[in-house]
Amino acid sequence: MAKENPDGVVSFTAKGNQGYIKLSMMDDPTDVPDLSTIFGAKVYKITYKEIWETLQSQRIYLSPQLPLTFYKGLKEAMLKDEIDVLPGSDGRPVLLQNIREPEHPAMAAFIEQVEKDPTAYGFDSAESFNSLKELTLYQIGAMVVKTEDFRIFVDGNGKIREREPGQQDAIRLISACGVRGIYAKDTPPQANKQIVTDMFKTALVAGENGILIVPAVGMGVWGGDPDLYWRAFFDAVMSAGDDLDAICVNPGHQPTSGGDFDGRRGDEFQTILEEYRRTYGDHPNLMKIINLYESGKDIVQLAHGMKREFPDKTISLLNASDPDVTLGNHVGEYVNNLPHKVTTEENYTAMGTNGLCFEGITAVLRERGRVIQVGRQRMKA
Repeated sequence: MAKENPDGVVSFTAKGNQGYIKLSMMDDPTDVPDLSTIFGAKVYKITYKEIWETLQSQRIYLSPQLPLTFYKGLKEAMLKDEIDVLPGSDGRPVLLQNIREPEHPAMAAFIEQVEKDPTAYGFDSAESFNSLKELTLYQIGAMVVKTEDFRIFVDGNGKIREREPGQQDAIRLISACGVRGIYAKDTPPQANKQIVTDMFKTALVAGENGILIVPAVGMGVWGGDPDLYWRAFFDAVMSAGDDLDAICVNPGHQPTSGGDFDGRRGDEFQTILEEYRRTYGDHPNLMKIINLYESGKDIVQLAHGMKREFPDKTISLLNASDPDVTLGNHVGEYVNNLPHKVTTEENYTAMGTNGLCFEGITAVLRERGRVIQVGRQRMKA
């Protein structure tokens, strides 16, 4: 459709459309004769060409620990096994080495094939592959970062935004995740610092230049320790290039349970940042960090506002995603459930074009150059 009619327009509005609302999953639905009473009467318009460009914009960046050849083979096996959501749960994550038939025959056969010659799949040695096998699928999911153009449908009040085709309003959405199931007994803890640091490094590479906006990744429902995550973040920032103009961080998260920052909600970010600045002086990348904690900024609307103000600049927004999305074949996770939290996969998908970007639609795995290997290094034991 984009090739035959690139200027054709898809439009939507709440005006004149009937629906229903639920304030919680427990409530009965309430009929709404005209949804414009909730979502306003404006019309959002986007062309077939802009939709096509959104699909073509998707890229996958692999952490240094995850070889490209192995990743592509693993994804092919996952598709054969029809895996959208990764097997396992937060309390019982699945180790790569425990993938077995008959549940996942293609993945099991692929892993057995790699064991015969790991170097043919990009590993430095059998030892390097064995180290990866000892990790959970959730940990491996943190080694994958996805990007695509992202246009926002709604304003800061949840009303549908007025949009005309051709506006330079595409934000770069960077979907990356922390370590899900980090406290499960089967999750090897010794690998987490390197995995999280490399996740942030990979996300910074994906951002390339311009302005990057970051929420608290891994410190929400997964309960990640800020002492691990923020130190990994600062280490990654210091090792990055100097192409970014600014790194804006809204570090607010759910209260931390345990550790040195027990009960803290994001105010610890400034404490750790000041420690790093004392230790490393006026490191240029540390000086680019802007702490938004006191402002309480909605980072999605902040990103949109920045893109409107600087249309020619790359504005990247980090999505605190899920391994079902980064490594799996899902988009939006539980987008049909309630409630949508402010910085979750579900919220981003419900309010913008992220829901278009299933890998099977974008063809990202089938086209050369759209899966990118970030600098390789040996997995540490």
